Amino acid sequence: MIRRFTDLAGRYLNAARWGVTELRKQFNSNRGDDLYGWVKAFEYPLSADESDMLSAFGHSRHGYPLFPLSPASIASLCRRELKVGAGLRFNPRLFINSVLRDTLLLRALHETGGFPPAGFKDAAPAATVELTLNTRAMPSEQRERLGPALVYWANNPTDLSAPPAVGEDIFKAFHLPWPFALGAKPVPPKGDKEPPPPPPPPPPPPLSYIEAWATGDIDQNKARHVRSLFEAALNERVDWNTARMRGRRVEAAQIWLPFARTGNPNTEPKFVVAEAVRPLCPILRAGLAALERWKSNNKSWDYTGSENDYSIAQQLLDRVENQVLTWHAAAAELQASAALQILHRQSLLLRLTRSAEPKAAVVDGLPRSAAQAALGSRPVRH
Repeated sequence: MIRRFTDLAGRYLNAARWGVTELRKQFNSNRGDDLYGWVKAFEYPLSADESDMLSAFGHSRHGYPLFPLSPASIASLCRRELKVGAGLRFNPRLFINSVLRDTLLLRALHETGGFPPAGFKDAAPAATVELTLNTRAMPSEQRERLGPALVYWANNPTDLSAPPAVGEDIFKAFHLPWPFALGAKPVPPKGDKEPPPPPPPPPPPPLSYIEAWATGDIDQNKARHVRSLFEAALNERVDWNTARMRGRRVEAAQIWLPFARTGNPNTEPKFVVAEAVRPLCPILRAGLAALERWKSNNKSWDYTGSENDYSIAQQLLDRVENQVLTWHAAAAELQASAALQILHRQSLLLRLTRSAEPKAAVVDGLPRSAAQAALGSRPVRH
């Protein structure tokens, strides 16, 4: 799984170096069917020293440089961010946000020679390593930054006199002193074997109903199944903490399906997965097939070819999730407005205010009129 995340990081970083404009040009000129092959490897003229430092961070299996990450840092950060129980969970979205994005947002620090910062990802070096660093003459800023560099980029050593697992150029790129013995050469960690291949794709679930739905109606049993599938995927996906709202469950009865004769909600909340147009939206069809394979694999994306499935499934879920968050944000705004009215009346009775009306309540920049529109001007009941 770590190898797959390493490859994902390589593709992501390579695309980021090109930028959106150049990627669009490459995509428009692509004539092949390879999902990733149309993106060229980014190249930039480097000095010999710069080339050595870049090589020290390693490459993905597709040949893309991993800087500012490395195979060791990706493995360490995955074990921190993606751990579930005793293992790791294959969650590309969480990996991109918690490993790639959190690292790349600190680019300005690297440009000023301050990456990784002290305390990055709550790095805690081994006690023996920390005591050893405290005996060395160096600025406190460097000593504090050596902690995360050792924990995440150097396999968290327990003894700085032992052979290192990484080369000196990584620390040179981070503007940090070499913490190991002078002239020590890196030794690959023991047991660094080729990982087993990812599990094969799950047995193909019955998908014929999806293409039949493209030009016809969906029967009641399949519609119930599709709503339950959306319910499971959305409840696993929506991050209420990020949205700064109390968690709510998305119910199957709230999912509106095109060309379903029965079962569609007539009142709010109502979350539309696609418009009722012919032929049925290809993102719905492809995304639904991906979600079917996800469910067949015990609701896990850890199988061969899951990268393609994950991408199209997230496109489908994105637009439904946006409806969920918009509706509940609007509901919260109306509830806040009602509470404000009550508090204002109490303030009038206590002569704490002379204003005839309270100021309009706004939550996350959403005015009340927009909230009413999102809710269809219906009373909110929870």
